[in-house]
Amino acid sequence: MAAQSLSFKHSQKKRVSYYLMENDTLMQMIRINYLSQSEILYKIYVRNKKRGLQDSISGIAKAHLDYDPEIDEDIDGTAYPAIEFNDKQKDYIYIRIEAIKRNKIQINANDCLLSKYPLYCPFSSQGILLKVN
Repeated sequence: MAAQSLSFKHSQKKRVSYYLMENDTLMQMIRINYLSQSEILYKIYVRNKKRGLQDSISGIAKAHLDYDPEIDEDIDGTAYPAIEFNDKQKDYIYIRIEAIKRNKIQINANDCLLSKYPLYCPFSSQGILLKVN
């Protein structure tokens, strides 16, 4: 129940959001289409700038809003609640979205199984993906 009160207060206003993490080697982007409070359609896109490789994956992930939210840490060590969505059709992909403002995402994935280039284009977050306006 705690997660329901925290989750997706703004979901009715904007149904599609983009998040980005970029460094000198990688660009990771995720598009989230909110189908409901507990279900998202996602597409993760990764590009390795140094090697000229790219990969993407998409699917539908669901959250268990009756569970308590997860706690993630920002780059400065500040804790924040996050709602975890998982894709049961893929082997191990979890998308954790900041519960209150939805400005941050972290992704955990089985890169060895899911990515064409697991060492060079990982789907797992290599940093926090921040919302793009």
